[in-house]
Amino acid sequence: MTVDIPRYQLVVLGRYPSLLDREDPQVAVEVRVLRGSRLANCGTLTLRESEWEPLREALESGVGPAIDVVQWPERYGYRPA
Repeated sequence: MTVDIPRYQLVVLGRYPSLLDREDPQVAVEVRVLRGSRLANCGTLTLRESEWEPLREALESGVGPAIDVVQWPERYGYRPA
């Protein structure tokens, strides 16, 4: 019997200027789960860039389950802060 281990994806949808703190833009991140051949969108997170960067670094360094961090700035209208 094989175990179907889920794989997680965090897809950066875009970076946007923040209305509260002009120096710290917001980042929209879509959360997806891939299990077998099924892909489910679990929701969207909105974080400050100062919160997102440490989280992204921890996830990419192998902390926790299998997670892919996908950034497609050219596809989603990336606007540097």
